[in-house]
Amino acid sequence: MNHVCAYITVKHDSSDVLHVPSGYKAYIKPGDHKFDEDRLCWSVAGNPPYVDIYAGEKQALDVIEIDPSGNWIQIPSERGWGIEGGTSRVFLKMKKYIAAIKIVSKDTKAKEFELEIDPSNKAMPLSLRSKKTARSSK
Repeated sequence: MNHVCAYITVKHDSSDVLHVPSGYKAYIKPGDHKFDEDRLCWSVAGNPPYVDIYAGEKQALDVIEIDPSGNWIQIPSERGWGIEGGTSRVFLKMKKYIAAIKIVSKDTKAKEFELEIDPSNKAMPLSLRSKKTARSSK
């Protein structure tokens, strides 16, 4: 697949958006728009907004970080994480969310996957929802 991008939508309330923690940067702050199909970054050098994925190859995608102190959930942006020169997409309250990730490329149809973000699940805070709820975009 050529020029593969990933977008995230998290079902949330505007009150779930937190102020950016000290030492971090984020695009979305309290009072800003809801994020809908905002671009994520890939877990390769430089956190590029898109990658080429070859047959049989795997590419890791950055989706969430749970604060070890239990204060926030961080969603990265195409600029990476909100520290060390990067800028996160948003910081959210610690609670369960339903999200969708859409994967698009130059040469294939887009695919959308439903996820559950549950910071109380220490073993698997990010999980795919059942196959019945995952859908392809048309």
